[in-house]
Amino acid sequence: MKRLFLSLTALPQLALSAPNPVIASVALDPNKPIIVPTAANITTTLEFPKPIQGIDGVGLASAPKENAQLLFSVSHVPGTRFVSFTPLTSTASTNVNFIYEGEVYVFILKVDVERALFKMSLTDPLAELQQRKEAERADLKARARNQPIPEERDTLRVSPARMLGLIDKVKAYHLLKQSPENVEDLERTEGKFEPSETPECKIQPLSVTRKGAWDALVFEVAITNKTKEPIFYDPESFLVAVGHRSYASIMADAEGAVPAGKTTVAYFIIQGDAAQGSNNLSPDNAWLISMQEVVEGPALMPQTGAGKEPVERLESLEFESPKPKK
Repeated sequence: MKRLFLSLTALPQLALSAPNPVIASVALDPNKPIIVPTAANITTTLEFPKPIQGIDGVGLASAPKENAQLLFSVSHVPGTRFVSFTPLTSTASTNVNFIYEGEVYVFILKVDVERALFKMSLTDPLAELQQRKEAERADLKARARNQPIPEERDTLRVSPARMLGLIDKVKAYHLLKQSPENVEDLERTEGKFEPSETPECKIQPLSVTRKGAWDALVFEVAITNKTKEPIFYDPESFLVAVGHRSYASIMADAEGAVPAGKTTVAYFIIQGDAAQGSNNLSPDNAWLISMQEVVEGPALMPQTGAGKEPVERLESLEFESPKPKK
Protein backbone atom coordinates (compact mmCIF):
# COMPACT_ATOMS: atom_id res chain seq x y z
CA MET A 1 0.00 0.00 0.00
CA LYS A 2 1.36 3.37 -1.04
CA ARG A 3 1.38 5.82 1.88
CA LEU A 4 1.47 9.62 1.72
CA PHE A 5 2.57 11.78 4.63
CA LEU A 6 1.68 15.38 5.46
CA SER A 7 4.78 16.96 7.04
CA LEU A 8 4.18 19.70 9.61
CA THR A 9 5.61 20.66 13.05
CA ALA A 10 5.58 17.71 15.43
CA LEU A 11 3.82 18.09 18.80
CA PRO A 12 3.36 15.70 21.76
CA GLN A 13 0.94 12.80 21.11
CA LEU A 14 -2.52 12.82 22.68
CA ALA A 15 -3.53 9.80 24.73
CA LEU A 16 -6.27 7.55 23.31
CA SER A 17 -9.77 8.59 24.35
CA ALA A 18 -12.99 6.73 23.45
CA PRO A 19 -14.64 8.68 20.60
CA ASN A 20 -18.42 9.21 20.48
CA PRO A 21 -19.90 8.78 17.93
CA VAL A 22 -17.35 6.67 16.08
CA ILE A 23 -19.04 6.69 12.61
CA ALA A 24 -20.74 9.56 10.79
CA SER A 25 -22.33 10.22 7.39
CA VAL A 26 -21.78 13.61 5.72
CA ALA A 27 -23.02 15.02 2.39
CA LEU A 28 -20.37 16.36 0.02
CA ASP A 29 -20.62 20.07 -0.82
CA PRO A 30 -17.92 21.77 -2.89
CA ASN A 31 -18.89 25.12 -1.35
CA LYS A 32 -18.50 24.13 2.31
CA PRO A 33 -15.49 22.71 4.18
CA ILE A 34 -15.99 19.41 5.99
CA ILE A 35 -14.48 19.06 9.46
CA VAL A 36 -13.00 15.64 10.28
CA PRO A 37 -12.46 15.19 14.05
CA THR A 38 -9.93 12.57 15.08
CA ALA A 39 -7.63 11.73 17.97
CA ALA A 40 -4.10 10.50 18.59
CA ASN A 41 -3.59 6.78 18.00
CA ILE A 42 -6.89 6.62 16.06
CA THR A 43 -7.04 6.10 12.31
CA THR A 44 -9.98 7.94 10.71
CA THR A 45 -11.04 6.69 7.27
CA LEU A 46 -12.98 8.74 4.73
CA GLU A 47 -15.20 6.70 2.41
CA PHE A 48 -16.13 8.48 -0.85
CA PRO A 49 -18.97 7.25 -3.10
CA LYS A 50 -16.52 6.74 -5.99
CA PRO A 51 -12.71 6.74 -6.42
CA ILE A 52 -11.04 10.09 -5.87
CA GLN A 53 -8.78 11.65 -8.49
CA GLY A 54 -6.26 13.46 -6.30
CA ILE A 55 -5.16 14.77 -2.88
CA ASP A 56 -3.55 18.18 -2.43
CA GLY A 57 -1.93 19.56 0.73
CA VAL A 58 1.17 21.39 1.86
CA GLY A 59 4.01 19.09 2.92
CA LEU A 60 2.60 15.84 1.52
CA ALA A 61 5.14 13.14 0.91
CA SER A 62 4.92 9.66 -0.53
CA ALA A 63 6.78 8.12 2.47
CA PRO A 64 7.98 9.26 5.90
CA LYS A 65 11.48 10.61 6.01
CA GLU A 66 13.91 10.10 8.81
CA ASN A 67 13.69 12.93 11.38
CA ALA A 68 10.81 14.50 9.40
CA GLN A 69 8.41 16.75 11.30
CA LEU A 70 4.97 15.11 10.79
CA LEU A 71 1.46 16.09 11.87
CA PHE A 72 -0.81 13.55 10.07
CA SER A 73 -0.03 10.38 8.25
CA VAL A 74 -2.21 9.80 5.19
CA SER A 75 -2.83 6.40 3.63
CA HIS A 76 -4.40 6.04 0.18
CA VAL A 77 -4.19 3.55 -2.69
CA PRO A 78 -4.58 5.43 -5.99
CA GLY A 79 -7.77 4.53 -7.83
CA THR A 80 -9.72 3.68 -4.66
CA ARG A 81 -12.37 5.64 -2.74
CA PHE A 82 -10.83 5.27 0.74
CA VAL A 83 -8.41 7.67 2.49
CA SER A 84 -7.17 7.22 6.08
CA PHE A 85 -5.66 9.78 8.44
CA THR A 86 -3.82 9.30 11.74
CA PRO A 87 -2.82 12.37 13.82
CA LEU A 88 0.71 12.29 15.13
CA THR A 89 0.37 15.13 17.64
CA SER A 90 -2.17 16.07 20.31
CA THR A 91 -3.02 19.41 18.65
CA ALA A 92 -2.76 18.46 14.99
CA SER A 93 -4.86 20.55 12.59
CA THR A 94 -4.64 21.18 8.86
CA ASN A 95 -6.63 21.18 5.66
CA VAL A 96 -6.55 18.73 2.74
CA ASN A 97 -8.18 19.27 -0.65
CA PHE A 98 -9.63 16.31 -2.56
CA ILE A 99 -10.29 16.22 -6.31
CA TYR A 100 -13.50 14.23 -6.79
CA GLU A 101 -15.76 14.02 -9.86
CA GLY A 102 -14.28 17.20 -11.31
CA GLU A 103 -14.79 19.26 -8.12
CA VAL A 104 -12.48 20.35 -5.26
CA TYR A 105 -13.69 19.44 -1.76
CA VAL A 106 -12.03 20.99 1.31
CA PHE A 107 -11.56 18.92 4.47
CA ILE A 108 -10.25 20.26 7.79
CA LEU A 109 -8.48 17.64 9.87
CA LYS A 110 -8.25 18.41 13.59
CA VAL A 111 -7.75 16.58 16.86
CA ASP A 112 -10.99 16.56 18.84
CA VAL A 113 -11.03 13.80 21.43
CA GLU A 114 -14.72 14.26 22.31
CA ARG A 115 -15.94 13.97 18.71
CA ALA A 116 -13.26 11.77 17.14
CA LEU A 117 -14.42 9.42 14.37
CA PHE A 118 -13.23 6.05 13.21
CA LYS A 119 -15.05 6.45 9.90
CA MET A 120 -16.78 9.16 7.89
CA SER A 121 -19.03 7.98 5.04
CA LEU A 122 -19.49 10.63 2.37
CA THR A 123 -22.60 10.92 0.17
CA ASP A 124 -23.06 12.79 -3.11
CA PRO A 125 -26.55 14.42 -3.16
CA LEU A 126 -26.18 15.65 -6.75
CA ALA A 127 -25.24 12.19 -8.02
CA GLU A 128 -28.06 10.59 -6.02
CA LEU A 129 -30.57 13.06 -7.48
CA GLN A 130 -29.32 12.28 -10.99
CA GLN A 131 -29.61 8.55 -10.31
CA ARG A 132 -33.20 8.98 -9.10
CA LYS A 133 -34.09 10.94 -12.22
CA GLU A 134 -32.51 8.30 -14.44
CA ALA A 135 -34.36 5.54 -12.54
CA GLU A 136 -37.65 7.42 -12.96
CA ARG A 137 -37.03 7.84 -16.69
CA ALA A 138 -36.18 4.15 -17.01
CA ASP A 139 -39.34 3.23 -15.09
CA LEU A 140 -41.47 5.43 -17.37
CA LYS A 141 -39.92 3.81 -20.45
CA ALA A 142 -40.53 0.34 -19.03
CA ARG A 143 -44.16 1.18 -18.28
CA ALA A 144 -44.60 2.59 -21.77
CA ARG A 145 -43.22 -0.63 -23.27
CA ASN A 146 -45.71 -2.67 -21.21
CA GLN A 147 -48.71 -0.59 -22.30
CA PRO A 148 -50.70 -1.92 -25.23
CA ILE A 149 -49.98 0.03 -28.39
CA PRO A 150 -53.20 1.58 -29.69
CA GLU A 151 -54.17 0.29 -33.11
CA GLU A 152 -54.24 2.65 -36.04
CA ARG A 153 -57.87 3.19 -36.94
CA ASP A 154 -59.76 5.31 -39.41
CA THR A 155 -62.14 6.74 -36.83
CA LEU A 156 -64.36 5.60 -33.98
CA ARG A 157 -67.26 7.52 -35.51
CA VAL A 158 -68.60 4.72 -37.66
CA SER A 159 -72.10 5.08 -39.09
CA PRO A 160 -74.85 2.62 -38.02
CA ALA A 161 -75.15 1.42 -41.61
CA ARG A 162 -71.48 0.41 -41.68
CA MET A 163 -71.84 -1.33 -38.30
CA LEU A 164 -74.78 -3.34 -39.65
CA GLY A 165 -72.61 -4.17 -42.65
CA LEU A 166 -69.94 -5.47 -40.25
CA ILE A 167 -72.48 -7.77 -38.59
CA ASP A 168 -73.53 -9.07 -42.03
CA LYS A 169 -69.85 -9.66 -42.87
CA VAL A 170 -69.41 -11.66 -39.67
CA LYS A 171 -72.50 -13.74 -40.51
CA ALA A 172 -70.98 -14.58 -43.90
CA TYR A 173 -67.44 -15.04 -42.55
CA HIS A 174 -67.07 -18.72 -43.49
CA LEU A 175 -68.12 -17.97 -47.06
CA LEU A 176 -66.01 -14.83 -47.38
CA LYS A 177 -62.84 -16.39 -45.96
CA GLN A 178 -62.52 -18.53 -49.09
CA SER A 179 -60.87 -15.39 -50.46
CA PRO A 180 -58.59 -14.30 -47.57
CA GLU A 181 -58.41 -10.70 -48.77
CA ASN A 182 -62.11 -10.36 -47.94
CA VAL A 183 -61.49 -10.88 -44.21
CA GLU A 184 -57.91 -9.69 -43.78
CA ASP A 185 -59.16 -6.74 -41.69
CA LEU A 186 -60.77 -9.09 -39.15
CA GLU A 187 -59.33 -11.02 -36.20
CA ARG A 188 -61.61 -13.90 -35.22
CA THR A 189 -61.73 -16.44 -32.40
CA GLU A 190 -64.04 -19.44 -32.32
CA GLY A 191 -62.37 -20.98 -29.32
CA LYS A 192 -64.03 -22.90 -26.53
CA PHE A 193 -65.65 -20.06 -24.61
CA GLU A 194 -67.18 -20.63 -21.19
CA PRO A 195 -70.94 -19.86 -21.05
CA SER A 196 -72.59 -17.30 -18.79
CA GLU A 197 -75.49 -18.99 -16.96
CA THR A 198 -78.38 -18.25 -14.63
CA PRO A 199 -81.16 -20.62 -13.53
CA GLU A 200 -83.29 -19.28 -16.42
CA CYS A 201 -80.91 -19.10 -19.37
CA LYS A 202 -77.46 -19.74 -20.76
CA ILE A 203 -75.52 -17.40 -23.04
CA GLN A 204 -72.82 -19.25 -24.99
CA PRO A 205 -70.34 -17.19 -27.09
CA LEU A 206 -69.89 -18.91 -30.46
CA SER A 207 -67.41 -16.48 -32.00
CA VAL A 208 -65.87 -13.07 -31.36
CA THR A 209 -64.60 -11.05 -34.31
CA ARG A 210 -62.55 -7.86 -34.02
CA LYS A 211 -62.22 -5.10 -36.60
CA GLY A 212 -59.19 -3.25 -35.30
CA ALA A 213 -59.61 -0.15 -37.49
CA TRP A 214 -62.91 0.55 -35.70
CA ASP A 215 -61.90 -0.82 -32.27
CA ALA A 216 -65.08 -2.91 -32.55
CA LEU A 217 -65.86 -6.51 -31.58
CA VAL A 218 -68.82 -8.47 -32.95
CA PHE A 219 -70.20 -11.20 -30.66
CA GLU A 220 -72.10 -14.19 -31.97
CA VAL A 221 -73.92 -15.82 -29.04
CA ALA A 222 -76.37 -18.66 -28.57
CA ILE A 223 -79.07 -17.90 -25.98
CA THR A 224 -80.70 -20.99 -24.47
CA ASN A 225 -83.97 -20.78 -22.55
CA LYS A 226 -83.80 -23.30 -19.68
CA THR A 227 -87.39 -22.69 -18.54
CA LYS A 228 -90.84 -23.82 -19.69
CA GLU A 229 -91.90 -20.24 -20.49
CA PRO A 230 -90.67 -17.84 -23.19
CA ILE A 231 -87.93 -15.39 -22.20
CA PHE A 232 -88.05 -11.82 -23.50
CA TYR A 233 -85.08 -9.46 -23.41
CA ASP A 234 -84.09 -6.02 -24.61
CA PRO A 235 -81.92 -6.55 -27.75
CA GLU A 236 -80.01 -3.35 -26.99
CA SER A 237 -79.13 -4.39 -23.43
CA PHE A 238 -76.24 -6.82 -23.99
CA LEU A 239 -73.38 -6.17 -21.57
CA VAL A 240 -69.91 -7.72 -21.75
CA ALA A 241 -67.66 -7.98 -18.70
CA VAL A 242 -63.97 -8.83 -18.75
CA GLY A 243 -61.50 -8.13 -15.96
CA HIS A 244 -62.74 -5.20 -13.89
CA ARG A 245 -64.43 -3.48 -16.83
CA SER A 246 -67.72 -3.83 -18.63
CA TYR A 247 -68.73 -2.77 -22.13
CA ALA A 248 -72.27 -2.08 -23.32
CA SER A 249 -73.37 -3.06 -26.81
CA ILE A 250 -73.94 -0.24 -29.29
CA MET A 251 -75.96 -2.25 -31.80
CA ALA A 252 -77.54 -5.70 -32.03
CA ASP A 253 -79.17 -8.08 -34.50
CA ALA A 254 -81.33 -10.11 -32.12
CA GLU A 255 -84.94 -11.28 -31.91
CA GLY A 256 -85.52 -10.21 -28.32
CA ALA A 257 -87.22 -13.50 -27.42
CA VAL A 258 -86.25 -17.13 -26.79
CA PRO A 259 -89.05 -19.77 -26.86
CA ALA A 260 -89.32 -22.19 -23.94
CA GLY A 261 -86.58 -24.83 -24.05
CA LYS A 262 -85.15 -23.42 -27.31
CA THR A 263 -81.92 -21.74 -28.42
CA THR A 264 -81.63 -18.67 -30.64
CA VAL A 265 -78.57 -16.91 -32.06
CA ALA A 266 -77.96 -13.19 -31.60
CA TYR A 267 -75.27 -10.76 -32.77
CA PHE A 268 -74.17 -7.55 -31.08
CA ILE A 269 -71.26 -5.08 -31.20
CA ILE A 270 -69.15 -3.33 -28.57
CA GLN A 271 -66.86 -0.45 -29.53
CA GLY A 272 -64.26 1.53 -27.56
CA ASP A 273 -64.86 2.00 -23.85
CA ALA A 274 -67.17 3.99 -21.61
CA ALA A 275 -64.75 6.96 -21.60
CA GLN A 276 -64.78 7.25 -25.41
CA GLY A 277 -61.32 5.72 -25.51
CA SER A 278 -60.01 2.50 -26.99
CA ASN A 279 -60.59 -0.94 -25.52
CA ASN A 280 -57.84 -2.73 -27.51
CA LEU A 281 -59.35 -6.06 -26.45
CA SER A 282 -58.39 -9.36 -28.01
CA PRO A 283 -61.23 -11.62 -29.19
CA ASP A 284 -59.60 -14.40 -27.18
CA ASN A 285 -60.90 -13.51 -23.73
CA ALA A 286 -63.03 -15.20 -21.08
CA TRP A 287 -66.14 -13.14 -21.75
CA LEU A 288 -69.05 -12.82 -19.32
CA ILE A 289 -72.21 -11.73 -21.09
CA SER A 290 -75.52 -10.54 -19.68
CA MET A 291 -78.74 -9.07 -21.04
CA GLN A 292 -81.78 -7.32 -19.57
CA GLU A 293 -84.88 -9.50 -19.44
CA VAL A 294 -88.31 -7.84 -19.79
CA VAL A 295 -91.98 -8.79 -19.59
CA GLU A 296 -93.56 -9.36 -23.00
CA GLY A 297 -94.95 -6.20 -24.59
CA PRO A 298 -95.31 -4.48 -27.98
CA ALA A 299 -92.25 -5.26 -30.14
CA LEU A 300 -90.96 -7.24 -27.16
CA MET A 301 -89.98 -4.02 -25.39
CA PRO A 302 -91.15 -2.67 -21.99
CA GLN A 303 -94.77 -1.54 -22.01
CA THR A 304 -95.60 2.07 -21.23
CA GLY A 305 -98.85 3.99 -21.72
CA ALA A 306 -102.02 5.37 -20.16
CA GLY A 307 -103.41 3.28 -17.37
CA LYS A 308 -100.37 1.00 -17.27
CA GLU A 309 -97.35 0.99 -15.05
CA PRO A 310 -93.92 0.68 -16.71
CA VAL A 311 -92.99 -2.94 -17.26
CA GLU A 312 -90.77 -4.34 -14.54
CA ARG A 313 -87.21 -5.04 -15.67
CA LEU A 314 -85.49 -8.08 -14.26
CA GLU A 315 -82.00 -7.97 -12.77
CA SER A 316 -79.03 -8.24 -15.16
CA LEU A 317 -76.87 -11.30 -14.93
CA GLU A 318 -73.91 -10.72 -12.61
CA PHE A 319 -70.63 -12.62 -12.68
CA GLU A 320 -67.12 -12.36 -11.28
CA SER A 321 -65.02 -11.27 -14.23
CA PRO A 322 -61.61 -12.68 -15.18
CA LYS A 323 -58.71 -10.47 -16.23
CA PRO A 324 -58.82 -9.25 -19.84
CA LYS A 325 -56.34 -10.07 -22.59
CA LYS A 326 -55.03 -7.20 -24.69
